[in-house]
Amino acid sequence: MFSTAGSRPPLILAVSDGHGSARSFRSDRGARFAVASAVAEVKRIVAMLPADSSAVARESTNQLPAAIVRAWKSCVEADMAADPLTALERTQFVAQYGASSWNAMTANPLTAYGATLLIAVATKTFLLVAQIGDGDIVTVSSRGCPTRPFPADVRHFAGETTSLCLPIADQCFSVQVCPLRGERPALVLLSTDGYSNSYERDEDFLRVGADLFTILKEEGIEPVESQLTKWLEEVSRDGSGDDVTLGILSLL
Repeated sequence: MFSTAGSRPPLILAVSDGHGSARSFRSDRGARFAVASAVAEVKRIVAMLPADSSAVARESTNQLPAAIVRAWKSCVEADMAADPLTALERTQFVAQYGASSWNAMTANPLTAYGATLLIAVATKTFLLVAQIGDGDIVTVSSRGCPTRPFPADVRHFAGETTSLCLPIADQCFSVQVCPLRGERPALVLLSTDGYSNSYERDEDFLRVGADLFTILKEEGIEPVESQLTKWLEEVSRDGSGDDVTLGILSLL
């Protein structure tokens, strides 16, 4: 998945990972709704903001998480109305968690659609990154140095993660805005947790960003686009075994 500087700004990249558990049995839909909601709300809010980065930081932090969560919940509620929970879904859920858990889940059906979300937005003047849940955002400098914009979240441990389905989801977002002047990032990588979990050491995972930077700078997009699926499948097979999504926003 690519978004490149040759496109018309703003450049928007969003990656979502459905929880995929028996408790979140419609999380594939939740992930699709998350991406659609993020892109729509980013476009709407960015179009209304002044170019000044301090204003962008203030408004994005205040408005964007809550706006995305509202839009996502609206999509989930519409889906539930059009396609109510089925008897088969109930049977499978109760078999694993029990009838009382089903009653609790139906009282908060957002759980069935639980998903994480990673966002990167580049305009002519600023870069915005935002995240709820596990997964990884990595920026790569114009010198090929990979870094993380956010520190490790202690809530993301042993399979636990924050999620769009939480009652306080809008408070669980991390958001950062940087002006695009001086030495600007060359790449922003968004990946689901199955990617970094496939590496024993974080340094090895971060080196992926440096390697991609070198390939893109020296050979262009084509070899990465043609080989990326194969690379990700090999990494997952030898590592976490989880499905992996990688989004690349290139400002080269």
